[in-house]
Amino acid sequence: MIQKILIANRGEIAQRIIRTCRKLGISTVAVYAEQDADSLPVVSADEAMVIPPGEVGNAYLNIPGLIHAAQATGADAIHPGYGFLSERAEFARACREAGLIWIGPHPDAIDWMGDKARSKARVQAFDVPTIPGYSGEDQTLPTLMNEAERIGFPLLLKASAGGGGKGMRIVRELADLAEALEAAKRESQAAFGDDRMLLERYFDSAQHIEFQVFGDQHGQIIHLNERACSIQRRYQKVIEEAPAPGMDEALRGEMGAAAVRVAQSVQYDQAGTVEFILTPSGQFYFLEMNTRLQVEHPVTEAITGLDLVEWQIRVAEGAPLPLNQSQIPLDGHAIECRLYAEDPQSEFLPDAGTMHLWQPADIEHVRYDTAMFSGVEIGTDYDPMLAKIIVHADHRDGAIRKMTHELGRLAAFGVVTNQAYLRSILEHPDMLKGEYDTQFLHRYHPDLLPNESVDPAACMIATLMDIDGESHTRPAFQGIPSGWTNMGPRTQRITWIIGEKEYEWRFGRNGAGDWWFEHAGHRWEHVSIRSIDTHSVSLNLDDRHTRYIYTQQGDRWWIQQWGGLKTELTFKDPFPLPKAEDSEGAYVAPMPGKVVSVMVEMGQEVSKGDPLVILSSMKMENTLYAHQSGKIAEVRVEETATVAAKEVLLVLAPHESPES
Repeated sequence: MIQKILIANRGEIAQRIIRTCRKLGISTVAVYAEQDADSLPVVSADEAMVIPPGEVGNAYLNIPGLIHAAQATGADAIHPGYGFLSERAEFARACREAGLIWIGPHPDAIDWMGDKARSKARVQAFDVPTIPGYSGEDQTLPTLMNEAERIGFPLLLKASAGGGGKGMRIVRELADLAEALEAAKRESQAAFGDDRMLLERYFDSAQHIEFQVFGDQHGQIIHLNERACSIQRRYQKVIEEAPAPGMDEALRGEMGAAAVRVAQSVQYDQAGTVEFILTPSGQFYFLEMNTRLQVEHPVTEAITGLDLVEWQIRVAEGAPLPLNQSQIPLDGHAIECRLYAEDPQSEFLPDAGTMHLWQPADIEHVRYDTAMFSGVEIGTDYDPMLAKIIVHADHRDGAIRKMTHELGRLAAFGVVTNQAYLRSILEHPDMLKGEYDTQFLHRYHPDLLPNESVDPAACMIATLMDIDGESHTRPAFQGIPSGWTNMGPRTQRITWIIGEKEYEWRFGRNGAGDWWFEHAGHRWEHVSIRSIDTHSVSLNLDDRHTRYIYTQQGDRWWIQQWGGLKTELTFKDPFPLPKAEDSEGAYVAPMPGKVVSVMVEMGQEVSKGDPLVILSSMKMENTLYAHQSGKIAEVRVEETATVAAKEVLLVLAPHESPES
């Protein structure tokens, strides 16, 4: 029996594995890169050991370092989680060669399914339908162009060694193929060290359905029902649910049997996921198999009542699967939302910074898989997912209602998140009916963006709390109320910045002992704070009172109505110092990250639309383009440099127009 497990991962999945190990009485070892020294898994595990970056420059990819950590701490098994090395056969082999139990499938299965071209050919021999396409060894441009014409458009380019949306492009015309291939190959090479591509027919209207499969070392393989994963952006899932809406028993049986045949094709012996696309006509095609625990496994756990990490450990110890196919439950409905540090208003650019307040609501049958806590730093080195929120209910409508309720009460203050965007998705008519496909976010994105209306109560709360704090911290006259003069209280003004806009307010004392506020022609006569504690405040606003969650850092406030709108406000300094990003022609980093490429040099002439700098942050690239023609006056960064959000990268001196 396994006594101690080293978890070769970080963040929420490491924390989730620790939870099951505690239940089973198994000791845990967390490993960490230096920047994760204060992370929750490091604190939660029984032991923790720092891992150097190694030759690959990433601690979590340092195979010799991880093996050494397991041996040094006396671990007898390694759980890879997902991502990083979880689907690297060489890591599985290294663990076994070191005498460690690998909590994952045998290395040959990882090899077979890790290569999309080989896996496609292999499952075809087991009577599994696959998408029409090309997966040959000849990767020359003429061959790929000819194959693309044969397959037809639209076409999907996929990295043969890839996953997670890396090295993928949709091509709708032959004229666009060469450029898309170059970009996809470059991205695939950077992510996987392999630039081989697959060509597949792309279906504009299709569902992404996946089946959880499980095998043991005794030859038994079953599936644990399906998950619907069609709500995606950039080929990465955002919301998953189980069971899939509209799935009947006949189709579930047919697709589930095909998923089992896929696993049988490689004699699979652990947790895995077989992914399909399902066309409107009811035809399904094999996409790929993920040879690891999937990010969205909690929805399967919710509808089956099973602990899949516990199953993984038991199977790795040599035990048979505890249930057969006919015994797998399907109870109620579960939904998972992925909370990301990203801005849907800005093409999902990732954000970074300090999570000043992390406070989930306390609602029954709501599960958080996360490593978040108040004060944690969100960096740019890893995926921007902050948490997985999972709800379970007797039926789908109840699960949606519970999830929207939870999303309205979660306080995640300090970085920009997709929290409101997730609520918009769940409230969309097509989502409510369960009638959506992989194009849902592309089709409805503008309609799903949160309403930019400003909650006036947030401005009033911030103002009242600000002046109250100021009156208690001023060096003298602390007992004198704000705005007081010997001629009576005067009208005061304050300006709050919300997003890119400024909102000026007038306010003052009224005869009833509380406050009046005025903005944009609207006036509130009776405003006061009814009660307040560490992060909760209740506001009296004329004839009603409402509860809010809040936090403050310097001149920034985050205020969220209980179950409603979240507002981030910044006090406008009436005497500001000039900022570098305000200089004419300055191009600033839209997000914190690393400089991948500087494509211009001092004195170079550029035209409108020319690429200037490529940044990388949280596994995505962002290119800055010239807004107008001109000459490069300054270049302030070099390739591989790390930059902060709003940091000036270069300055462009624009050409004067003929009119000027």
